[in-house]
Amino acid sequence: MNSNLTPRYFVIGVILTWAIYSLLPTYKYQKMTEPEKEELRTSGELYQIESRIIRQGLDLRGGMYMVLEADIPTLISNLADIRDDQLMEVIQTSKEKSSSSEIDFFDEFKRNSKISNLKLARYYHQYGASQNEIFDGLSEQADDAINRVLEILQNRIDQFGVSEPTIQKQGKHRIVVEIAGIQDSERARALLQSTALLEFYLVKNPNSTNEILTQLDKVLQNSTSADEVLNLSEDTTTTKTTENKTSELAEVQKDGSTTVSELFGETDKSPSDTGNTSENIFTDSPLTSLLTIFSGDLGVKEKNAYAVRKLLERPEVISKLNDANGQFLFSNDATTLDGDLSQDKYYRLYFLE
Repeated sequence: MNSNLTPRYFVIGVILTWAIYSLLPTYKYQKMTEPEKEELRTSGELYQIESRIIRQGLDLRGGMYMVLEADIPTLISNLADIRDDQLMEVIQTSKEKSSSSEIDFFDEFKRNSKISNLKLARYYHQYGASQNEIFDGLSEQADDAINRVLEILQNRIDQFGVSEPTIQKQGKHRIVVEIAGIQDSERARALLQSTALLEFYLVKNPNSTNEILTQLDKVLQNSTSADEVLNLSEDTTTTKTTENKTSELAEVQKDGSTTVSELFGETDKSPSDTGNTSENIFTDSPLTSLLTIFSGDLGVKEKNAYAVRKLLERPEVISKLNDANGQFLFSNDATTLDGDLSQDKYYRLYFLE
């Protein structure tokens, strides 16, 4: 009898062991204090832990739930070449009648345009000649605007460092945002509801970029301890030797990228430079030690992006950037390098006017 139950006990034991192993990261994560999470987030290790935990939604963890609605009437008004009283009256009437979620604005706009005998080609000739072509063109513009807003909201929410926020469309013109576990709900609401602006900046030349990086490293040397710099780096758990560092640089060069010295015309290196350990590199160059040079651009490994942002947000760094009349901006998305076997993702970093 007992021999027949042995396989069952074995299966039950394996399942219990697997369950405990799966729940252990979640247990450790919930026991962490906010300073501990901030330290791990800065070092780039928190995302590895969060990838193994069980996600908790708003019902278990609390947070923020928002429904955002695109202002389609304002969009339609801004797209018009001419905004006279007749057009604005039709838009306003359609807006008032479509205030209910069951009535679509475009259906009302189409109906009221026919009633008012509104010649849309006079206002939206770039979208077509006939009424139907113009309605289809305006509808596509509205859909495209919603998709752009989704991307903008995702980039803004990434600033809070929350894991797996829910951002999805609800109907045609509404967006649902769920952020579990967020602490500063007022700041999140203000950031999500702020107006986005399209701005153009000039990228500064390599000499200016090299000069400001050198200055920022000197400023951070005086205000950042060695331990703090190491915690900001991606290699806090293991200290790399010069041999590993050299092999990394050789692999990057093999992929077609250049070193910092080659980019800015400084190819001479003294032999003593190759004898530095990672700790010396991070201490002497708190900021540039977290950067990568490829294809003539500055890059930041995805796991180091948070650490670089923290350094750039320091008051002494902001003051130095203001004196230089410049600023650093990240690219929207992190991408992999062509030929990079590690498949690590990098953000591009730009020094702008």
